[in-house]
Amino acid sequence: MMKKSIHFVLRSCVLASLAAGFAANATQTVQPVKDVAGTAFSGSGTAWTGTAGLGTVVTVIGRYTAGANESGLGVKVVYDEAKFSGVTVTALSTKCMIAPPQIQSGGASTKAVMGWIDTAVRDAAGSVGWPYLADPATSAGPPPTSPCLSPNTPANDTFALATGPVNLFQFQGTLAASVGVGGTATVGFVSDGNVSYAGGSPGMFDQLLTITAAAAPACSLDVDGSGSVQALVDGVLIIRNMLGLTGASLIGSLNFPPSATRTTPAAIATFLSGQNYDSDGSSSQQALVDGVILVRLMLNLPDASLLTGVSFPPSATVTTAAAIRAGVNSRCGTSF
Repeated sequence: MMKKSIHFVLRSCVLASLAAGFAANATQTVQPVKDVAGTAFSGSGTAWTGTAGLGTVVTVIGRYTAGANESGLGVKVVYDEAKFSGVTVTALSTKCMIAPPQIQSGGASTKAVMGWIDTAVRDAAGSVGWPYLADPATSAGPPPTSPCLSPNTPANDTFALATGPVNLFQFQGTLAASVGVGGTATVGFVSDGNVSYAGGSPGMFDQLLTITAAAAPACSLDVDGSGSVQALVDGVLIIRNMLGLTGASLIGSLNFPPSATRTTPAAIATFLSGQNYDSDGSSSQQALVDGVILVRLMLNLPDASLLTGVSFPPSATVTTAAAIRAGVNSRCGTSF
C-alpha cells in the first residue's frame, strides 16, 4: 500500500500545498467543457476555443479525468477580471474538498484557488480521501473508517478509480463589452504553486480556453417602442410571441401607451424576431421560463421570488436569480 503525506495550510485566502513520498501516478486532466454533460469546446489537448456574445454569460465546467490511480489535486482558474464581470466559481464536487473556491483578485491574473485532497473518492465506494470534516455533505461525524485518506490511517489509501469523468467546478462570468467584437478573453486551468499530486512532472497539464467575442445579441425589452418597459404590455407581448401567438391574438386586449411606435401585429412580430431573450443560457426561449422571468423582472420582484416555480431545461447554464438578473441587465441595457 502506497503511503501519502499531504499537508495543506490556508492563510489569508491563499492555498499553499506540500506533498512528499508519492509514487509516479498518471497525469491528471481538468478539461474546460461547456456544460455538465461534457460538451467539448473546439480544439484538443490543452488548447481550446469558443465564442460568446458581448454581455452574455460564459459558462465553463472543469471536468476531471485521470488515467490511472488517483491522487490529490490543487488547481487555479485564471482569468482577467477586466474582461469578465460578475464572476462566480462554485464547487460541483465537494467530496474530500479541503479548499473551496477562493477568488484572489489580481487584475489580468485573477485566480480562483481550490483543492481536493483525494480525487479517487469519486468512485461509488468512496473509500479513500482525507479527514471526514472535508466532506460537507456529512454531519454525523467520522465513521470508524474515514472515506477520505488521513495521514494517521494510511490503510485507507487505495488505488481506486472513478467510473468516469467528474465535474469538479463551474466558472461563470459575463463577457465585458470592453473586450470588443473579435477580441479575446481567456480562462485557464493551471496548477502553478498548487501542484497536482499525480506524481512527477508536470502532474497536471495546464489547459487554456480562448473565448472570441461576437456581437452582443439583440435584446431590447421595449417591444412597443414607447421608450419604457412595462410588464403588462412588453412582457405580455414577449410571452405571447414565445407561445406562438400571431395576428390579433398577439396584441388583443393590450392598452398601448400613447408614446408607443409599434402597435400592429406585423410590426411587433418583426421586432421580436430579431431579439434574443434567452435568460437562462439554454440557447432557447421558453415562455414559461424566459418569458416568466422577464415579466417578473419588469415587476421588480426580488431574487427570492424571481425563480419560484420555474423549471429550467437541462441545457440551462444560468440558473441563479442573481446571475440571471445581472445577465439580463448587461445584455438588455436594463437596471432591474
